[in-house]
Amino acid sequence: MITRRAAAVAHRAGLDAPVEQAHCRGVRLRPATSSDVANIARLLHANRDDVSLFQQSPADILRNLDGFVVADRDGSVVGCACIHRYHADLVEIFSVAVDPAHQGQGLGTSLMNALLQAEKRARTVWLYAPPFTWSLNRRSPYAT
Repeated sequence: MITRRAAAVAHRAGLDAPVEQAHCRGVRLRPATSSDVANIARLLHANRDDVSLFQQSPADILRNLDGFVVADRDGSVVGCACIHRYHADLVEIFSVAVDPAHQGQGLGTSLMNALLQAEKRARTVWLYAPPFTWSLNRRSPYAT
């Protein structure tokens, strides 16, 4: 079941629509549901060597579920990202993770773009990615 807040975020971001990049064909971004918690935990664990990616317990994921978006390819969750609003002008994006078999296709960027579109009112966005552990693809618009 999708909560009211998650449904509002999804509507503002235009979620549950196909990802536009040609290399992401067959992928849909959608709000996470309680049935996705185990898959989100699996994605975070699969990327555990990235020390900038905080591992979350299923209970923590469930607590933050309203902010999670997942990338779904043919019914399989292959990516996730979460946003937390601190106040009207400040949001944080975290737990951006893509299944290692699907990395390099722009899914992480698509997930972050969807969250930013949903929260475009924010003037400041925190994205935790320290330079010494940075795993963002260099083609990403978020690369510096």
